[in-house]
Amino acid sequence: MSSSGRMLPPVLRTDPLERPVNQSINSDLLFPVTFNQNTCKFVFDRKGVLSANSQLHLAQTVSNPQFPNVDTNSFLPTSTGALAMIERAYLTIGGKRVSDLLQCGHYNTWKHLHFSNEYRKGVQQPKQGTNDIFMGSTDPRIAPASATAIRARGFSPPYGQLGREATEFAVSTASATFGEQEQDDTGTADKAKRLLTTDPTTTPTFTIGLSQLIPFLVGVNLPLFAIKEEVALHIEWRGNGYGQRFMWNRYDSAGNDLDGIGTEYYKQSVSTIVQDEVFIMADYLYFPSLMEELENEIMTGGGYDIPYDDIATQENFTVYNTGDFTNEYQIVMGGKKVKRIIVQHEDEEVKDSACCSLYNSVELADGVSYQFKIDSANVYSLPLRNRALQKHETDMVEGIPLVECDYLYTFKNQVDATGAITTATSGITDRLCNSHLQRNEVGTQNWIGVKLENSAGQAKRLSNQPIIYTETGECKAVNDGNTRKVRFFCVYQKMVNISGGLVHIIE
Repeated sequence: MSSSGRMLPPVLRTDPLERPVNQSINSDLLFPVTFNQNTCKFVFDRKGVLSANSQLHLAQTVSNPQFPNVDTNSFLPTSTGALAMIERAYLTIGGKRVSDLLQCGHYNTWKHLHFSNEYRKGVQQPKQGTNDIFMGSTDPRIAPASATAIRARGFSPPYGQLGREATEFAVSTASATFGEQEQDDTGTADKAKRLLTTDPTTTPTFTIGLSQLIPFLVGVNLPLFAIKEEVALHIEWRGNGYGQRFMWNRYDSAGNDLDGIGTEYYKQSVSTIVQDEVFIMADYLYFPSLMEELENEIMTGGGYDIPYDDIATQENFTVYNTGDFTNEYQIVMGGKKVKRIIVQHEDEEVKDSACCSLYNSVELADGVSYQFKIDSANVYSLPLRNRALQKHETDMVEGIPLVECDYLYTFKNQVDATGAITTATSGITDRLCNSHLQRNEVGTQNWIGVKLENSAGQAKRLSNQPIIYTETGECKAVNDGNTRKVRFFCVYQKMVNISGGLVHIIE
């Protein structure tokens, strides 16, 4: 805490107000002051209180240089959606970097996996183009249109087997031979409404809440009217190749297999961010009866202290070879107050066979046993080997279980002695989703995590010694030569003070 700063009043938080207050909202479209295909920058007006629920609006087109007039029929990565377009987002106040989120799409994939199916379907799919409702059946075909089919979302019995459902927002345009994903009430295939096009005027647009881009804005409404310095949002776009901003589809809008007109034709497609569709729908809040009080506290009083969580990202590159292995990683977070650590194992090869693209955390066929060592002490008395315990520890990180099919979390009971997936035991449907076999996504969301904060939400202050993450196991032949980007997202506590119209980073 600062020596004189007070905690934020209710009107500067996103919680329900303790008592009714006069409030008005002014919504503006804020366009970037600089824009190119690598970065863009927004500068906020110094007025009102910026709502954390303000939305970034964006869109992209996908085309192929060999056949520019052919619709590539591409789509957004299923568990990530529109956030796949963003590599990095950071907020600066007076040139000082207050909050910085690297690997934005990967971290938000982790966050999305905790959303309920109802929220995904009602909010995430329409707004952000994600496509990972876990329901459906094991049958590769869908039932003819009927009252029963409609109640079961169009899938054949047996109902209830978990799988990835394609919806009206992201459907397969493959012919019935390959398994359609949904039918309308006439019995014909419902054409895609969320597939990316080559035309900036017809490609779908999406919105992302600013609090998903800037951890500082989680639960905080920013008093722009009382900040003298420039407040700016900087965005760095993800690479324009497939598996990053978008995922390729083998079929064009007419159902033709594009793979037949050129070697890996569909993989040569490139993305372009549509400049005219990039803007912020900014909501500025006004509290007539309280604005003078807020301004006096910030300008002439001790101001307000804002504690918040920021995310430090570390990336390592690892090659796995057949046989026993032990990998040790040092995570440098010396002196920081750490709350949570999330571990991701990104497998680049998955983008050729699954809808999740690069936004995965793929388990090895035989799993790993892992341990965290913090300040020279092991977190667990014995390294964790049991997959159920691993998932339990991961569920505890956010306090909300990963809302996903267990088959997407682990290869356990789905591989033979060599580590190969056996279709006889795989519990994931063999239906196609956007032309990709859903069964290929077994084990693609094997996130690992540990929670360090106590029950009161207080973080753990670390010494200058690095955190040591160790994983051991046996690499099966199927994973020989496999590469992984082992990525660590460390959520740690920071604080700023807003006083005298200036923002001071305390920690």
